[in-house]
Amino acid sequence: MRKLGFIYKYIDQFFFSLLNVGTIAFVSKYLSSELAAKYILINTYASFSLIVVVALVITPFWVHSANRQTDNFLFGVKFAINLSLFTGVIISVLYIFKQNGSYRDVIQIILVSISYPMYDFLRRTLYVENKEVISAITTVILSIFIALGYLLLYINGTTSYQPYVYLLALGLSLASLALFVCNFIIRKTDKEKEMEQEKEQYYHKVKEYFVYGRWSAISMICFWLSTQGLFVFLYGKISDDELVVSRLCLSLTGIISIYFASIENKLMPQLRRAYIADDINYIKTQWLKYWRNGLSISIPLSILIYGIYIFYYGENFKYSITFALLALYQILTGVFKYYAYVLKSAQRHKETFYSNLFGVVLTYLLACAFLFTAQNIIALMILVNGILCSIAYYFFLRKDGVLNEK
Repeated sequence: MRKLGFIYKYIDQFFFSLLNVGTIAFVSKYLSSELAAKYILINTYASFSLIVVVALVITPFWVHSANRQTDNFLFGVKFAINLSLFTGVIISVLYIFKQNGSYRDVIQIILVSISYPMYDFLRRTLYVENKEVISAITTVILSIFIALGYLLLYINGTTSYQPYVYLLALGLSLASLALFVCNFIIRKTDKEKEMEQEKEQYYHKVKEYFVYGRWSAISMICFWLSTQGLFVFLYGKISDDELVVSRLCLSLTGIISIYFASIENKLMPQLRRAYIADDINYIKTQWLKYWRNGLSISIPLSILIYGIYIFYYGENFKYSITFALLALYQILTGVFKYYAYVLKSAQRHKETFYSNLFGVVLTYLLACAFLFTAQNIIALMILVNGILCSIAYYFFLRKDGVLNEK
């Protein structure tokens, strides 16, 4: 059963990632560059809510749920809704001031800001109950629903980006509702007692979750700023065509990161145990194995994805450099992220944040300096950020003597 759960979890994660890649690929091909850029901009703003909820709700929820007595599902749902709504409103205000957007755009940002992280939270809560199969089935159905919906909108001649965003939010909301009902039925806790306890302990638990996830949150915000945030920063400063293709290539090459993320889930507990046991030799030998396997899988995978990219766009080689730069980014950051894993295993969360902050500050300074001269500026800046962060991870490992014998 554990092996089946492992497979179902990968199916769920794959189709959840495919949902993001597929929608971006669809609008980039079938909408005009101007409308596709607008769709991407709205989704980029809304994606900020997802990384905040992952850091401050989902990760702490997993940790607390390891002890069945502290598993408070209703608290997690309420906190995720409140946090995603609050974040959605904040970024909507930013959108109004920066982009001078319409009220329809604001509504869409708020809807996606709530529905996307809520679905991510609810599908992962079923992992705790060993019900990955439900998450997998729901995500597959959701992907099919969105794919058919987008296809029907296109066949009916829909050229505006707004119906596509509303359909995405609708699909995520319906799927979230289904997963909430499943969670409510499966969990064998006393719901009335849990609701009563939740009223008394809500703010105490919010503080507890915040303390646990704060460094992770600010590190992920830095990561968002150095990748997704560049699309917000450069919107209107570069051509819509370049922005759309850069976002498409980032999504496609992001498939490479799925492999490294799966390795992280397995590797982190091992590195933590090795660090506690002062088995530094194990940490060093695992790096060589991780490096070798990472390159042997990510390079052929990049070539395969590039072939799909060229086939999908009818052998348009115009933006091959964009794809190559972002594929290189995924490979390098994936391989050298091992340094970040070791820092985390040593619980050096501040150093991880400082590394990400160093990368994002220099990236934006360079983006401003080369804004009007560099081609493929988004891809270049994302690659530069990945290299800078990797260097910073290694610097802190050496500076703090993490790999020295205790």
